[in-house]
Parts: sequence; C-alpha cells; structure tokens
Amino acid sequence: MRTLRGARSVVLLAGLGLLLAHGCGGDGDGGPAPLLVETSEGPVQGTLTETGDVRRFLGIPYAAAPSGARRFLPPVAPAAHPDTLVADDFGPSCPGTRTPLDLVLRPRPAAEDCLSLNIWTSASRGRRPVMFWIHGGGYVNGASNISVYDAESLARDGDVVVVSINYRLAALGFLSTEALQAERAALDGGAGNMGILDMLAALRWVQDNIAAFGGDPDNVTIFGESAGGSAVCSLLAATGAEGLFHRGIIESGGCNASPLRGGSRGTFDVGDTLVSRLGCEGPDELSCMRGLTTQQILEAVMQDASGLGFAPYGPTVDGATFTDSPGALLAAGEGVDVPIIVGSNLNEMTVFLLGTTRPSTPDEMRAEFLAASGDDADTADALMTLYDVTTDEDAPRAFIAFATDRSFSCNALSIANAAAGAGRDVYLYEFQHVVGEQADTFGVGHGFEIPYIFGTLDRFSLFRDMLTEREERTSERVQAAWSSFARAGVPEFEGGWPRFTTEAHEYLVIDDPASVDDAFRNDRCAALRDLGFSAGVL
Repeated sequence: MRTLRGARSVVLLAGLGLLLAHGCGGDGDGGPAPLLVETSEGPVQGTLTETGDVRRFLGIPYAAAPSGARRFLPPVAPAAHPDTLVADDFGPSCPGTRTPLDLVLRPRPAAEDCLSLNIWTSASRGRRPVMFWIHGGGYVNGASNISVYDAESLARDGDVVVVSINYRLAALGFLSTEALQAERAALDGGAGNMGILDMLAALRWVQDNIAAFGGDPDNVTIFGESAGGSAVCSLLAATGAEGLFHRGIIESGGCNASPLRGGSRGTFDVGDTLVSRLGCEGPDELSCMRGLTTQQILEAVMQDASGLGFAPYGPTVDGATFTDSPGALLAAGEGVDVPIIVGSNLNEMTVFLLGTTRPSTPDEMRAEFLAASGDDADTADALMTLYDVTTDEDAPRAFIAFATDRSFSCNALSIANAAAGAGRDVYLYEFQHVVGEQADTFGVGHGFEIPYIFGTLDRFSLFRDMLTEREERTSERVQAAWSSFARAGVPEFEGGWPRFTTEAHEYLVIDDPASVDDAFRNDRCAALRDLGFSAGVL
C-alpha cells in the first residue's frame, strides 16, 4: 500500500544502517544504490527483492487522478509530495471490462486514481537501458500488477531497468464524442486517445526521473503484447512521441486506429451509442457522464463486449494525436524512426477459441470456410487448398491457423514489410516453443511468450507443472535477445537473428532449438488478401 511519511519516520522505520548502506556514495558504478530516490514530485522509497540484488519501486503516480472534472481529459502532472512516498505495493488497476481471464491473471482492485508506474532496477549503481512495458487487454482490461509481469528476473538477468505502467481503459481511456472534442479544442484539439496520452505522460516522467533510478533516458525501449504491442506501434506514430523512446518491440499487436465516423468502427458512433445508453444525451452530456460511477459506465460498455470482455475501444485518428492510422504512417516512413522487433505466436487464436467446437473433418472445415467467406463456394475451396485440408487431422489445425493468420501472423508480416520498406531496422520472429502437454490444447497461444521474457514461468498456471530445462533455456535466450536489443538495437540470439528486409524475409523461429527461416507466411497472407480477407491490412 502506498503511504506518505516524513523523513524522520523513514529514518526511524528503516534504520540508520539501511540508509547509510543504500543512500550514500557518488554516482559512479559499483557500490549499493539508494532505496530512497528523489523524483520531480518528491522522495520515493523502494524495497529490495528477496534476492537483495534488485530494487523495486511500486505504485509511483506519474499523473494526477483522472476523475471528477478530469475524467475523459488528457493527463496532468501529479501533485508534489514533500514527504516520502513509500512505494512498496502496486497501485490500483485502471477500471476496465470483466473477462474470464481475470480468474487466471488476477489483477488488483480497480480505481480511477490508477495512473501509476512500477520500476525494477539493480541494487548496484550504474546507468542501464530502460525497458518500458505496456500491458495488453484489448485496450479495455488488464493491469501492470499481474504476477507474470513481475520484472525482477528481467531487470537482474538482462541488466536493465524495467518500467511498467497502468493506463486508462475502455470508455474511460478512449471515449470519443463531439462534445468531448469541443471541450478539448483549447487543450490539444484531440478526441479520445486518453489512454495513449497516459502512455506519453508516463514516458515523459521516465525522461525526467529514470536517471535517479539508474536508467538511461537516452536509451528507452518500449515493448508490449497484444493491445500493448498495438500501443507500441501507435506510439511510433503519435504526435509528441519523438525523443521519448529509441526502440520498439511489438508482440502480437497490430497498427490500427479507428476513424471518428464510420459505422460500427467510428469512435464517435461508438461514443454516441454509449452516451445514449447511459441517458446522457443533450447539452449536459459531459457533466452527466462525469457524474456517473465507473461501474455504471463499464456496465454499459459491457453490453457491447464479446464473451471475453472485449469492446470497441482503442486509438482513433483524431487529427491531433494521430493524423492517420499508425500503419499508414509507418509505411510512409513518418513518425518515430527507431529499430523494431515484431512477431507473433504460432497458435495465437487457441486462447480466444477455447470454448468453440473445432471442426474435426474436412467437410466441417469447409463449412467453416464457407461461413467465413459469405457462402462463396469458390473461396471456401481455395481456402481448403491454401491450408491443405485433406484429412481429419488437418481440420482443427487449419481452423486455428486460418484464425491466427487473419488476426495476428499477417499483421506481424505487414508491419515488418512496412517498417523495412521505410528504411527501419526490423527483426521478425515467430514464437513456436510448446510446453509439454499444451500442444494439443493451446499450442503456443496468445501471450504465451510473456513469462519467457519476464522469467516468470513458475507464475503462469498453465505451465507451472510442466516446466523442464527446455523452458528455462528458452527463457534465458529470449531475455537475452530482448535485453540486448534494448541495449544496442540488435537482438543477440544463439545461432543469430538476421535482420528482416524487403528482399530477404528472414525471421527467427523461437524454439528449443531455435532456427532461422524465410518467407514468413508471404504466400498465405497474400492469398488471403486476394480472397477478400483483411489479413494484415495496415
């Protein structure tokens, strides 16, 4: 729990020896680093992890509470605190939709005063690369305090400073209406995108303060998974992002943003529907929306949500934060020009289709293709050939592969092609490492790479009882690749990881052993687009 206390209380509680051990000395390498750190808002006291070699600072506010009159507006700086902030526990999660995955991920309780960040850094002095983590959750749920995101291992073994953040979600983070746009005319002229603006505010806080925690503000890598990966691509294109980071890692994310108007995808249309559902239409729309509880707003949002809790909220092309879709800006060579890693997992969609009956025969798979193509028999037959469905065993494999290609694999390939075509250094991967008996159930599902990166395999309940030396070895190699990329812009991986180019589509297959392959889904993604599917369209 975050508390404030005066300097005298810190000394009395922590003990003179602790402060002498961790609070004295110069700024050079070697020797213990302080647990009491001065930030732009005031002093912050962290804790040592059990191993004693990593300092941890949890729940540090990077912006004021976006509640009351501040709801739906861009973030502002947090209040100063002359007394010491005891940063020994995570702050609240940002309010979002409910999802069955909460039973596995177990995020902390939510509150609007949620704009906080967490830092893991070495207990010894030095200047280290910074890795800035953005959690996933479809822009409508998730939090930084989920146990698989514990960055102690990554900070220690990768010799980096890791920052993770909360940002506003769902309608509280991305509601866009004409009334809100008019209110923001004098501020930034934007509409929606509050969650993206939160990320930019957190990155500015890092620029101002991370050196005091042993991090290098001139060497910041942003990385994220799912919506967090999409946020990385969005930040590459966001107004005001230049200079805030120096590399990006997009894990299973896209590069899309919605228009203000446009049927079910238009953010004004989504916003108008929500405002009407809550009975807030009219000249008092804003005061009405700000007078509601977060529970009232989120219950209305859930009426548009899928079974997994996903609802139509996310970045919008508002002419201010985004002048075009991030994918279009990336392909045009605009935005922040930094090296990127991008990739996806072999069986992403198993998690999303877990409750769905998979086809078990070629005829059943053809029926799925018919449904997906609007009963176009020629298209269904072409898909049967494309995914090589001839036996009963082929049907469930093709079912997952088709869904994964449309939603993830082709996105990764398109991002790699767009970024490389614009002259950026790009490294493409596909995560294929399967744990034990998960091959038949989940394979390499959505988000399964995360515990390898953070070194938290023992926190992931699906893996906990199946771990072998292969998993530990893969985790060590992936951590080394991600942290070496953060350090110098080139990922180091045993056996090599070649750069992806528009001429040579080489990519890393992450497995044990790993390998390098080429032609990552090229023909399949092109064929899907030719058949009318928006597979990898930026």
